[in-house]
Amino acid sequence: MATVRDIAEKTGYSKATISRVLSNDPTFNASSEARQKILLCAKELKYEYKGRGKVVHARNIKEHRVGIIPIGLESSGRGELQDPYYLYIRNGVEERLNELGFHNVSLLPVNGSDDYQRLEKVDSIIVIGKKAFHEDNIFFQQLKNVIFVDYNYDYHKYDCVVSDFTDAINIAMDYMMECDIRKIGYIGSWDYVNDFSNERFIRKIDSRQEAFENYANARELNYKQYLYIGDKFTKAVGYELARKAVQSGQLPDAFVIGADPMAIGVYRAFTEAGIRIGKDIRLISIDNIEDTEYLSPPLTTVMIHAFQMGKCAVDCLQQRLEGRKVPVKVVLPATLIVRESCRKDNRRKQNQQ
Repeated sequence: MATVRDIAEKTGYSKATISRVLSNDPTFNASSEARQKILLCAKELKYEYKGRGKVVHARNIKEHRVGIIPIGLESSGRGELQDPYYLYIRNGVEERLNELGFHNVSLLPVNGSDDYQRLEKVDSIIVIGKKAFHEDNIFFQQLKNVIFVDYNYDYHKYDCVVSDFTDAINIAMDYMMECDIRKIGYIGSWDYVNDFSNERFIRKIDSRQEAFENYANARELNYKQYLYIGDKFTKAVGYELARKAVQSGQLPDAFVIGADPMAIGVYRAFTEAGIRIGKDIRLISIDNIEDTEYLSPPLTTVMIHAFQMGKCAVDCLQQRLEGRKVPVKVVLPATLIVRESCRKDNRRKQNQQ
């Protein structure tokens, strides 16, 4: 097999010069005579420069135009301010893009069919949240890569990075059972998909609620009178649903809450009603946003690794640019963070008082 040394001996040029010519290094100025002589010799010797792909790939990354499509408008009640989970995902995306050298990055709010034309500015997009695109749209079709984060859109066609919310609910419910709690309710929201093709939001049962009901039914837990479902995972909706629960006069021993922002609203409603969280009622939520450890008492939560989801999405994009053709679906697990709103020894301490 021919080597750079062989080409150097035959052409009289240094190995460094030959390597830079064969790698098509854009920062190296070689005369046309030298370049032609080196390339002809390499062809005659049937030499393949193995490092060239890395140089080309690095240049492709630098030039590749990436669009980040955030969750949605704040006015919709589903923006990053209402639910920091989506902000954590975007922060992960942006950090990893910077780490890998993607510097041609744009934030593209796409919320309706009139916004499709914005896709013309980019080569690939990373979509945060549940958005259903019109795949026949000319601007969508010209994209080289589409990566979905927090939405299992169609993993037979596109890379998807999601969290296992069923796992998160099961972890929360298993812990409740370990705490000897059987009267458990759920506070959550419907799920919505922004369907651009039909200019509408599609409403469906959220995977967290579905997992909760499946778990409760499998263990014959009486929960239906303690089920409260709103239309957004926000503080305001959590507050109103918790007030309804208080006004019903029938509270369970504990609630699983679909998202931490909702839990903050629940805290306020129960505190106003004189219900002691962690003693009179126990709470476990999903997310582990920054505010949860500063609540009083601190909130037990199941951590969804949102920041890492964003980073994984960029890794998927990099693999696509390196030549991977087969779509992948990346599922991140959940992790229980135990704090004072639901701790095993809280019930024991209360019984001793």
